Amino acid sequence: MLPESKKFTDNLLKGLDDSKIENDFDIAILGKIEQDSDAYKSIATTMWHNFIKGTDQAVFTNEVTYPNDMNIPFTQWSSSYYAIGVNNVSIIKASASNGYFWSTTPAVWTKLNEDINNSGSKHVLFITDIDILGDEGNKEFELLKTELIKFSDAGKNVFVISTGANTTSTNIVSGIRFINVADLFNNEILNKDFRIVRFRINGDSIYYDLQKAF
Repeated sequence: MLPESKKFTDNLLKGLDDSKIENDFDIAILGKIEQDSDAYKSIATTMWHNFIKGTDQAVFTNEVTYPNDMNIPFTQWSSSYYAIGVNNVSIIKASASNGYFWSTTPAVWTKLNEDINNSGSKHVLFITDIDILGDEGNKEFELLKTELIKFSDAGKNVFVISTGANTTSTNIVSGIRFINVADLFNNEILNKDFRIVRFRINGDSIYYDLQKAF
C-alpha cells in the first residue's frame, strides 16, 4: 500500500501575533482598497487598527488616504519605480498597469539588479499591481521571473506580492513565494478574502502571515 500523501506546508508561513521578541521588525502590506463606498466606511476603523497594530513599516499597494494617527514609516503607491532598503529587506515597487513593465516602469530593467545587490539585504519584497505568475504568455514576465530566481538561487528570500485578484493565494515557484492579494471589493461587494500581508524579520530569518483585516 502506498503511504498517505502529506499536505504541503510552507515553513515561512506562520501565524504572527502581537508577541514580538527583541529585534523583531514587522512590515505590513495592505491590499488594494477603495475608500469611497459606504461598505468601506463601515469597516475602516477596524481595518486600519489591525493594519497599524505592531507594524514598523507600512506599504500601500494603491494610492490611499491614511489615518491622521498613523505615526509609522510608510511608502505610498505610485506609478514610478521605487526601491528602499530597510532592516535587511529590499522593498521594490513597480507598476505594470499598462500591461508591461517596460512601458510603465522601465526602470525595473535598469535598476532592479543594482538596487538589490547594493542593498546587501537577505530578503526581497517585490510589490506590483499585476500577477506576473498568472500571465504565462507574457515573455517580459517570464524574463522578470528568471531575474528574481537568480536572487533566490543566491540564497535570498524572495517574495512577489501582487494585487488585482478576487481571492488571496500563495504559490511557490523555483523558491520564490508569489502572493496574490485580493482587492477589498469584488464587484462592489466587500471581499471577505481581503488580507493584510505581514512579514516579521529578525536578521536573516523571515516569516509571513495573511491576516484578516476586519
